[in-house]
Amino acid sequence: KGASKNGLDYVFNQFCGIVAFSILYFLLHCVYKRNRPVINPEIALPAFISGVMWAVAQACWFVANVKLGYAAAFPIILIGPGFVGSLWSVFLFKDIYGRRNYAIL
Repeated sequence: KGASKNGLDYVFNQFCGIVAFSILYFLLHCVYKRNRPVINPEIALPAFISGVMWAVAQACWFVANVKLGYAAAFPIILIGPGFVGSLWSVFLFKDIYGRRNYAIL
């Protein structure tokens, strides 16, 4: 009762929790490494970009839950990543090949 039906109302709280725990994890890493944390500068920008992509997808999932309902949105979010990963494996990386494997897929 009284909870907002707008999915975007929950995005800020979710992301604040993620940022707070990420900072805590990084501080624990600094303590463990005795103030000499290992940070690879080559992957910093790709990691940030993937985080932004995840954030957009998460916000869209909150909206989809409201618009589609849990009965439709939850199976999509469970099956979607595996389906996309399978497509990458078949067409880009060629990890999955052969008639039998295509039939199982």
